[in-house]
Amino acid sequence: MSFQNPLRQNFKHVRAIEAMLDVIHSVVVFTGDSAFKTPMPPNVTAGGGYVRYIRSFKTPALSEEQVRQAIAAIESGRLAATWGTHW
Repeated sequence: MSFQNPLRQNFKHVRAIEAMLDVIHSVVVFTGDSAFKTPMPPNVTAGGGYVRYIRSFKTPALSEEQVRQAIAAIESGRLAATWGTHW
């Protein structure tokens, strides 16, 4: 089965969100029988390892109001779902 490189795809997603917001922490999670052939950065994990990564941040990145504003910014900037936006 062929699929896009998840790290490159995540990079594109992060850049799109960063264009709207000043703060973001990204995490890439592989599920199933995935195995890494090379060492991965801390934000790339398998299974439930994402919980440890998320909990490693002790200072909230955004207030509740900033979260609401971020959601509104993302929703207003979202492209319509088409074949082109999903590949």
